[in-house]
Amino acid sequence: MNGYDFFTGNWYDIYPVVYMDECAAKLCGKSMDAFLKLTCEMQAKLDMNGVYRMILGFVSPETALKRMTGFSGQYFNFGKHELVLGEKKANIVTTGSPLHIGDWFCKALGYYVSRVIIHAGATEVKSTFGSPEPGGVLKDVQMCTVRWQMEWESK
Repeated sequence: MNGYDFFTGNWYDIYPVVYMDECAAKLCGKSMDAFLKLTCEMQAKLDMNGVYRMILGFVSPETALKRMTGFSGQYFNFGKHELVLGEKKANIVTTGSPLHIGDWFCKALGYYVSRVIIHAGATEVKSTFGSPEPGGVLKDVQMCTVRWQMEWESK
């Protein structure tokens, strides 16, 4: 098949989701960024019920952040996250996602993770995202690198 693999969780599976988010944001009268923040944080709140909430009560925001940046690899076969932790802050470099969804991919993960680390004891979480930078071509698709930061306070 011309060297193209087809598996669930590939980047072409995400394209319709990105488009649907863009349409939904317009219908709601929100910017894409505001819509993505709202929906990803809401999904994280739903996901953090029950046993996950209890487990997060025993780990630090840093530990939760380490686990969550590796978590996306369980769902997608693209996107690699390099994490450098400091005191109440993290610098993340995401590589290997398609250029035209790189911004969406990093923000979705960032907004989701911000809610998770709140459950682990962080407060006042602030995420800052750089613009996607071209980062090579894979199977005829322009890939990117996105640099982003998270800062927080602790309870």
